[in-house]
Amino acid sequence: MQRLAIYVFYDEYGIVDDYVIRMLESLKKVVRKRVVVVNGFVTEEGRQKLKSVSECIYVRENRGYDWGAYKDAVTDYLKEELFEYNELLLLNNSFIGPFFPWNIYFDKFSLLNIDFWGITRWGDNGEDEYPDHIQSYFFVLKHEVFTSEVFARFMQDIEYKQSFDELVSYEINFTEYLVKNGFKYSTIMDEFANRTKIDFKEIKFWGEAYNLYPYQLVKNYCVPILKITAISPTNNYVETIQLIDFLRKNDLYDINIIKNYIDRIDGIGRISKFGFKELKEFSTRYSKIYLYGNGIIGRRLRKYLELNNIKVEGIIVTKKGKKDGEIIEWENFKPNKDAGVIIAVGKSLRDEIGNIVIKKVPKEQILFPHDMRHWDDENGAERK
Repeated sequence: MQRLAIYVFYDEYGIVDDYVIRMLESLKKVVRKRVVVVNGFVTEEGRQKLKSVSECIYVRENRGYDWGAYKDAVTDYLKEELFEYNELLLLNNSFIGPFFPWNIYFDKFSLLNIDFWGITRWGDNGEDEYPDHIQSYFFVLKHEVFTSEVFARFMQDIEYKQSFDELVSYEINFTEYLVKNGFKYSTIMDEFANRTKIDFKEIKFWGEAYNLYPYQLVKNYCVPILKITAISPTNNYVETIQLIDFLRKNDLYDINIIKNYIDRIDGIGRISKFGFKELKEFSTRYSKIYLYGNGIIGRRLRKYLELNNIKVEGIIVTKKGKKDGEIIEWENFKPNKDAGVIIAVGKSLRDEIGNIVIKKVPKEQILFPHDMRHWDDENGAERK
């Protein structure tokens, strides 16, 4: 099979980790040509590493994130040779793997009456504002799709937006757009599920499954990857630990590659609101740890802390509900020098909660999420 893989790489420090090399090495067995598109820059050492596991490298300004890179690759860099291939892979470096050989999946999907496929999908349960769609970190498109006017039009219309939230619309719309034009799709998650299905206790939609249930996805759905966003104390980190242990016991992947990556990115705010080491250090510095927030982030963070034998003295909320039990209402919270407060709320509430907390608690006794680290005492603005 003549396949072309377009692998979009981004790292804010230009560092190429071993999991990237492992991924590109694995693709050699199922594709004819591996093209790496670097968004931003790559170190010279990183460039040499990429060169050893690919046939071609392009370095571009990071305009439009992954979709901007996909667009430039298919409408410019590789436009002349695109039609030579039977299948086109579009993928990025936001996941680690594979834990199972790629040919298992390519062989399976070659027998199905479909035109494109992916690994996981956002499953609409009827309550969601987003339609069912393949998540855009990994696509495989058959010749009929990527040589069509439909595909060309979609790619040509992509704008180089700088807001990540705006770019998510391309992921959401791509699947729906192809389906409306007569193409069929499936995912590994759908085709390889065994009889043991995920109990979606904490999530409303499948879209969060790769963050909250990475172990179950690998074990019960034959999903061959770990999304980097799952490596976070504010996701279901118990599952990530279980997955790493599962990979080790079954000799499915060199877990040192995963551990080395975690060690490198821990604390820099790349994938997590909090670093593992800083949570431990902060919790050691203060004898009483409080979490401000009783939503999903607060519950997940509490679970992570308790898993690591860090006692949470109490949960704080702005105003208690009738069923909030022992939770502390903010106006009744009386901090002292031994109290450390961790802001465990979603992005939409952080400024509001930050303004409340900092009026009562000294700044050094507050652990803010990474995107609030340079927070101004008065109004939440970043200091210049």
